[in-house]
Amino acid sequence: MFNNLISREALSIVSIFIFIMLFGIINAFRPSIIYNKDLSFRRFGIGYKNKTVVPIWLFAIILAILIYVGVIYIFEYKTGLE
Repeated sequence: MFNNLISREALSIVSIFIFIMLFGIINAFRPSIIYNKDLSFRRFGIGYKNKTVVPIWLFAIILAILIYVGVIYIFEYKTGLE
């Protein structure tokens, strides 16, 4: 039980660390779907060249959820902890 408790506490720490690393790497590349040519963030919207359907805030939320679910999957199902 104690090992299971430690693993559950480690979930958030590992998830935050992975999120910061991936978010930093992606921001270092400055993808054109998120950034304008002057390196400012694109605004949310459709129909214009200077807008995007994937703003930075939506990207961050989706990335965080996917990382957390992935870490839970690895910790709980791959290691056999329940």
